[in-house]
Amino acid sequence: MLLISSVHRRLLNLVVVTVLEVCVISMFILRAEDTVLRDLVETRNYTRGNPAQVEFTPDGRHVLFLRSGPRDDTRALLEFSMADGTTREILNSSMLLGDSGEILTPDERARRERMRLTAAGLASYSVSKNGQKILIPIASRLFVLNRTNGITREINGARGGFDPHLSPDGDRVAYVVCHDLFVSDLESNRRWQVTHEGTDLVSYGTSEFVAQEELGRMHGFWWAPDGKSLLVERADAHGVETWRVQDPMNPDRPGQPQFYPRPGHSNVVVDLGVFPVSGGSPRWLRWNHE
Repeated sequence: MLLISSVHRRLLNLVVVTVLEVCVISMFILRAEDTVLRDLVETRNYTRGNPAQVEFTPDGRHVLFLRSGPRDDTRALLEFSMADGTTREILNSSMLLGDSGEILTPDERARRERMRLTAAGLASYSVSKNGQKILIPIASRLFVLNRTNGITREINGARGGFDPHLSPDGDRVAYVVCHDLFVSDLESNRRWQVTHEGTDLVSYGTSEFVAQEELGRMHGFWWAPDGKSLLVERADAHGVETWRVQDPMNPDRPGQPQFYPRPGHSNVVVDLGVFPVSGGSPRWLRWNHE
């Protein structure tokens, strides 16, 4: 029979204990790494929940911003009071859409992709210069919140509109529908068309692919300071190659057509015209397209 001395026994016990400690520590490390990786994914590298589009109201009394939860992408509009330091949620997607959900037009979806915007819910907002109205585009619909009485209403006839802009006085809003520019009066609910010749090949009020993707310019029209006219981009895509962009999440769906000007091939021809808001012929700016 092999006899083990007390010294050898102690050494053996030490080895066994060390091995067990290493196993336990390894388990904790693996669990910690699993937790960290899960947190990185669920919080999108700890960016979910961060305030976005932070903006002071014109009177300086409040700060408006968008924010989602720490582990989701659905943003809401919140208001921080400079007087007492409190924060309250003033709008969210459920308050505007109920259970109908968010549906985007192909143009708006493409625009968000080029903005690298993946947030759901309230993706953007704009405030009138007097601070009384907040314009909220969501699900290809436009809503206006009156901060004076707290009433929110949808702009009639503006479904499908995207890239909306409030007029300098905050009484009207311009937006693009089906390649043409429209204006709605917020008081009378009257809606009229500013441009009339938009097609799949010639668009008004929308920045072209190169401007969005390479220059970071997402807008295709601008209000004049006096609110009486609009500077509008006309993008003519005749002769530009059309590529189809597939959705890898839905490979069974047909690809979305996209004008893509490869180097050395035809590009979109861009013009700018000043359109009277009340109607009338535009005045086109002249430049060398070459």
